[in-house]
Amino acid sequence: MTSFESTKNDIVDSDLGKAVGMSTDTTWTNIVAKIKAIATIITGKQSVTTTGKYGIDTTYGAWVYIPTPGYYSIDHCLNVPWDTLKSSLGTATAADVYTGKTFTSQNGTKVTGTMPGFTEGGHSSALEGKWGINTSSGVWMYIPKDGWYSNKYWLQVPWGTLKNFLGNADVSRVLSGYTFTSQNGIKLTGTYKYGVQVTSMTVTSDASTTPFYEGDGTTTVNYNWFYIPLSSIGNHMLCGLRYNKHGVSSGGWEYAVVNPGMIVSLINTGYFIDLTKNQTDVKTSSKPWFPCWEPNTKYDVTVYYVNM
Repeated sequence: MTSFESTKNDIVDSDLGKAVGMSTDTTWTNIVAKIKAIATIITGKQSVTTTGKYGIDTTYGAWVYIPTPGYYSIDHCLNVPWDTLKSSLGTATAADVYTGKTFTSQNGTKVTGTMPGFTEGGHSSALEGKWGINTSSGVWMYIPKDGWYSNKYWLQVPWGTLKNFLGNADVSRVLSGYTFTSQNGIKLTGTYKYGVQVTSMTVTSDASTTPFYEGDGTTTVNYNWFYIPLSSIGNHMLCGLRYNKHGVSSGGWEYAVVNPGMIVSLINTGYFIDLTKNQTDVKTSSKPWFPCWEPNTKYDVTVYYVNM
């Protein structure tokens, strides 16, 4: 039979011997005592709660130190209680995580997110108080719903809603060359011409005659007549005009001048005709008409007006 002394060095140098603190001076009685003192943990469960003795990270995963030296069976379980572990896992709830994605936090393991997602398409907002346009913030709008939005999703205030807050000017009401935005469009260029404007045309007189009021407005005289088409210049105020028979220079006997009061001075007769007696809206009409001397005859007309 092999004696203890002959195998002592093997025992002392073994992992068990080192674990229980054996040395070459250890006696047989000491060895027996040390072996009997080794804990034997076969079944059951031990909880580890001491800070620094457990953890979870991306390097080691979940880890825990053995709580008590001893012999452990595979039927024994070590655990870090949920109330101890959960504070290391974050605070997200299902409502904080994109729908369909799973996560683990102090609220559970592999929980499925419920936060709505808006990945593409768009949303039109016309709710009062949820959007606006001003010189401080420009165009602004509130996010319509809680949730996660991708940069492929867009928000809009419909033009039909927005334009009512931009004014009603059109190009004919803004000075020529200046740009503006209104319900009629974005960055439009104005066409309104400031001051007295001039346009010229050649018209043909009618074959019929009509009575015009001469002098003090009590006497009527029949004259041929023509009208001048002014619809193309838009809203206007007529300031005056002059006209003469086509081909006859100014100062000829077929010559007339209309002053701002819409009184016609007939150069060939020296008579004055009050046009407002025949046409009350003569200064703003798109087809004002005037006396002349011959039927079916061309007249050269120069018109002076201001835009309105």
